[in-house]
Amino acid sequence: MPRVVRPPLPSVPGSMRSWRPGVPGAARISPRRLTTAATWAALALVILAFAFLVVGPRTGAYRVSVVLSNSMKPAWEAGDVVISTPERPDQVRPGQVITFNPPIEGRPSVTHRVVAVDTSGPAPVVRTKGDANAAPDDWGAVRIGEGPVWRVRTDVPNLGWVLAFLRGPIVAIATTVVIPILLLLMLLRRIWRPAARRPGVSA
Repeated sequence: MPRVVRPPLPSVPGSMRSWRPGVPGAARISPRRLTTAATWAALALVILAFAFLVVGPRTGAYRVSVVLSNSMKPAWEAGDVVISTPERPDQVRPGQVITFNPPIEGRPSVTHRVVAVDTSGPAPVVRTKGDANAAPDDWGAVRIGEGPVWRVRTDVPNLGWVLAFLRGPIVAIATTVVIPILLLLMLLRRIWRPAARRPGVSA
């Protein structure tokens, strides 16, 4: 019986073998790179949150409000965040949910459902009610003819508690002191660190 001669398998360069999964010596992400990536990710998250919560509403395109009570259950609960967009007063209809300032001195803004609209006067007048309340709001009619009406479009559950935490002193110190110092230290270390020599290259 003739002997079968098998050709030798081609050798694989060591640089290619080092990238095979599970092979000892494969490239690994260093802790320093992980720390740098985590720091930059945290900074990017803070910048995005600042842009969404502070810069965005200043453009007038939308408004972010924290629900302070359970008067709109089951739609929203205390701690949820609602996002509203401007609506023309003559476009407000019963059944819509709006965010407005009630005619009571010092009362914060309220997010309630419109139950009645009176357009007989020079400006629309609405009556509002919380979905969980048995009766309409006790401040009576609210005139909405001055400026836009903020109509609720969507909500983010429990984001209000996150906002309260982000506005706390610990996060304020971290975002204004700790993170900039860490970024500065990493930048200085990269500048002052001597360049690593490559194998086989003499200085």
